[in-house]
Amino acid sequence: MELSAYDTLIACTPSGLPGFDLFVPRTVEELRLALQTADQPVAIYAAGTDIFAQFRHGFRPKSLISTKELQLSATIEIGDDALKIDAGATHDMVCKHPALDEIPGLRIAYSMIATTRIRHRGTLGGNLMARNTRYELSILLTALNATADLVSKDEAQSLALTELWDLDPSKPVYLKSVSIPLHGKPSLDYRRDLRPIATQALATGNGGYRLVFATEYHRPWVADFKDPTLGAQHIERLPEDFGNAVAGVDWLRSAGAALLARQFTRLEPAI
Repeated sequence: MELSAYDTLIACTPSGLPGFDLFVPRTVEELRLALQTADQPVAIYAAGTDIFAQFRHGFRPKSLISTKELQLSATIEIGDDALKIDAGATHDMVCKHPALDEIPGLRIAYSMIATTRIRHRGTLGGNLMARNTRYELSILLTALNATADLVSKDEAQSLALTELWDLDPSKPVYLKSVSIPLHGKPSLDYRRDLRPIATQALATGNGGYRLVFATEYHRPWVADFKDPTLGAQHIERLPEDFGNAVAGVDWLRSAGAALLARQFTRLEPAI
């Protein structure tokens, strides 16, 4: 948003953007060079479904790196005991791929999110790297203990999905792919009945559980535990600052515990 001459807020449009440097790398090495030399702040452009929303909210990049010519794939495959999804894969591509059946519940959860337009154009990389608390893929993939494979200006690196939220915005990186470990036979249940107030994912694998609780106002909160009878005690640890004008933290804890009880029941056949 921008303040007009009449002290009113108006939505920003791409036509009002100041000039910026454009980089169109064709290889990973050229991408790394662009990340090294581009003036800050940097926008990385893939499908464009998120970046234009950022423009409307006032984001003004000095450099834009387009990934359109990169020789990178958009595949989904099983390998090294992991489900690997390339960052360029759209939501629709992922949902239709048979590899998702390796993780019971993942296809159902993935198919719940996004509008039809976003599903056919929005990419995994754009969704995660926006680091927007309204977006849901981070919730699902964090529950499944996914890791992010990144290209930075210096080297390739692998991070837990939870660490993406803490990346320094002055050091832009490109998400190449996400890997979900398959050892331990993971399964997933995702509840978004109370969205935007609350959403909750529960995954099981390796004899334990990972609970991820989120609202549209906070980054996902994670709890790992072994004993399902103690699951409700973990949701009681939800931080106080999760409370907001719509729902207090006590209500959120109570709602999370109720959802959790149903999730354990749904996951039992897969355990």
